[in-house]
Amino acid sequence: MCTPLDQVPYRCAFAIPLLAAILLGACAHVRRIEVRPDAVCANDLVELSWEASGRATLSSEPNRDDLGNVEEVGTRELRFTTTSTLTLVATGFFEDTARGFAQVRVAQRSQTFGEVAECDEVERRLVTTLEFGHHLSPRHRVAVVRNLMPRPLIVEKDGQTTRINGLSASRELAETEARGVWRLSSPLAKGETCEEAFASVRSRLQVTLTLECGGRRDVRAR
Repeated sequence: MCTPLDQVPYRCAFAIPLLAAILLGACAHVRRIEVRPDAVCANDLVELSWEASGRATLSSEPNRDDLGNVEEVGTRELRFTTTSTLTLVATGFFEDTARGFAQVRVAQRSQTFGEVAECDEVERRLVTTLEFGHHLSPRHRVAVVRNLMPRPLIVEKDGQTTRINGLSASRELAETEARGVWRLSSPLAKGETCEEAFASVRSRLQVTLTLECGGRRDVRAR
């Protein structure tokens, strides 16, 4: 029991915030759980890192036997053969829990990639860029590039350029690494305005990349 404030003015004043700090520190928190890259080829190394407060446990769906109780802060390298969801559970002093999730995608399903285009009135073309970073595996290679639009598309990557007619596909960029910057452009037709060109593609340039992992075509990204 605290001595009255008029006798010892600071003791109770310090006790309350100290107790609050202790209670706060006893609560469970998941500050982060991350995987890099998060889209991989089968058996690629994935770096898993996490930070929590409280008793920390890692699990996976589908289940794997190399997880379980872990330190509050840590990093591991893992390999995956199928798309998996990782769960980090932190349990506090009062048995309260907090959860965090991360997903590793193996042979990911089709996704639509496309960015809002700009209109270059000097070069008379719609243009945009797509950038794929470390969320893709360095083993992802392009097999086929497909133009999803009815107008011609020019695709540039790593100093290579290919022109693809509307609603057509090309293998000219086969074996190109998927990671990096892709530049997409579509020339304006004679007499076509920027507004008309935007309307024809709903203001976005889109492309389907069919990717390969180690020579086996098993990943599609759109």
